[in-house]
Amino acid sequence: MKLNKLLFLLLSSILYSHFTFTQSANLHSQEVEILKQIGEKLGLDRNKGWDFDKDPCTGQGKWGASVSCDCSFDRNTTCRVTQIYITSENVSAALPSEFAKLQNLKSLDLNRNYFHGTIPSEWVTMRLNFLILMGNRLSGPFPTTLTRMTTLQVLIIDGNQFSGSIPKEIANLRNLEKLSLSSNDFNGRLPIALAKLSNLTDVMISDNNFTGKIPNFISHWTKIVTL
Repeated sequence: MKLNKLLFLLLSSILYSHFTFTQSANLHSQEVEILKQIGEKLGLDRNKGWDFDKDPCTGQGKWGASVSCDCSFDRNTTCRVTQIYITSENVSAALPSEFAKLQNLKSLDLNRNYFHGTIPSEWVTMRLNFLILMGNRLSGPFPTTLTRMTTLQVLIIDGNQFSGSIPKEIANLRNLEKLSLSSNDFNGRLPIALAKLSNLTDVMISDNNFTGKIPNFISHWTKIVTL
């Protein structure tokens, strides 16, 4: 009987501690300001789910799944933004450089909007694993900024207006598993530098203006599932 009571008290203490940590964890004030800057540039307000009356890391308000956090910092009292999803919101703007200030951001999905221009040079410091920019109006040559984001595992930029050849610097992205460049205006031959991306499982390059034969180097893609 005494043992059961002790176990009950111990379990209650653990649950209380977990509840307290969960409830007291808040998004770092600096990152709140960064989100406000991004929201202002993109015209995102409470009607579009960016409700700054509520902490986006608590699951309250209208934030929904647009912002996800890791609340394990400073002994479970501080949260940091790890994922942002702004999809199909009819956003018409340049890509904000402020995303680069979110140092723990791992996943950024901005598909099916009207983003224009190119990738900000400030993004070179980002440590993203997933970047999805499908279905926008981004243009210009293949952004050199992307070739320096070596943590990328998934890069999806299809359905934009990028043009020109694929630069040899794409060889830097050796962690890439999924690469989608379809439905742009890329041209020229596929660079042999692509052979160094030996972790690729999915490659989609259709609906462009590439020329030449299918290169022999695709034999280096031993993990390929979709081509």
